[in-house]
Amino acid sequence: MGSLFRQLVDTLPSQTGALGATLRFSIPRDFPHEAIVIKLNVIVATTAATLAAERASGLLNRVRLYANDGGTQRSIIDCDGLAIHERAAQYGQSLDAQTAVAIGGTLAAATYNISFPFYFAPAIIGTPTADIFLQNLPRFNNDPTLEIVLATQAQIDPNATPTFALTGSITVTIIRFLRQVTVKNWKFLNTEFLQQEQPFAATVTESRYQFPLPGFHVACLMRPYSSTSALSSAIVTGNVQLNVLNAKQWALPFDDISRINYRSANAPAGIAAADLLAQSLLLVNRACIDFLSTTHEYGINNLDTALNTNPFTQLGTGPVFLLNVTGDSDNKIVFWHERFFGDISGALLLPKLLGASNK
Repeated sequence: MGSLFRQLVDTLPSQTGALGATLRFSIPRDFPHEAIVIKLNVIVATTAATLAAERASGLLNRVRLYANDGGTQRSIIDCDGLAIHERAAQYGQSLDAQTAVAIGGTLAAATYNISFPFYFAPAIIGTPTADIFLQNLPRFNNDPTLEIVLATQAQIDPNATPTFALTGSITVTIIRFLRQVTVKNWKFLNTEFLQQEQPFAATVTESRYQFPLPGFHVACLMRPYSSTSALSSAIVTGNVQLNVLNAKQWALPFDDISRINYRSANAPAGIAAADLLAQSLLLVNRACIDFLSTTHEYGINNLDTALNTNPFTQLGTGPVFLLNVTGDSDNKIVFWHERFFGDISGALLLPKLLGASNK
């Protein structure tokens, strides 16, 4: 990813943990961060009797990055490993070959190196706008904490008689991509990537799901489950409707939104078959509404189309999805949201164009 500033890369000391373990890494506040890549080294001894719907991505059960921001704890990332891979696929980012093979397979007995890349600027945003998405860690009161929760055996293998087993522990390594910001008083945005879950034990017509407030929203993805081992768009019937102040913004069947999402997939002629399979698995049975772009597009520098939910904080209600959902004991939808906070006036194009046209 391009930048105005010189890149620095380093690796934190690795930690190991068994299935179900929680590991915590202290992230140094030496430079603003462009990205964090979480790498798992896993040796599978016995494959799962029933592989969970998250497949290999599910080995990383939860990722939390939080920091002390002026006396309060602020969340920067709070999601599962699959959400990180879905985010990459939605923004057209290719996965490395080893990760792609792991996602496309059944976690058979073998050694796996699985990477979870999280670039704080969505990949479709170009320089210089991408540089205001750098995480300004030096401004925090304490070193932020990156919490890694590894999946349990039951979460990887929901079979009544699970067989999934590892040889030894999982080795977790954190790679940091940093930028040496040399411009005094450079403006940074605060960002948050969060995941929420809504169960549907009973069938609901026009169920309301409200967007978290406040912030400027980049995208929202829906991942529906028909069971612990299967994703299925069939549990959402009719149109998925996005309403903002009771005005209809989107109204499309779930599968049609999914078809639109495939336009974001990065599929040049020379891409490896395993990578194409992995990207397909990360987009099927999902529906993502992207407010910046619905095509495979890089270099976006204006944030005019981001969904601004800041004015809704005084109203008590914000944008909502209206969903018809078929309920069952295991049916649920996982939603993830990407949003940012702060002054974006420098990254707005429309006021500049209007200003120029009025001269």
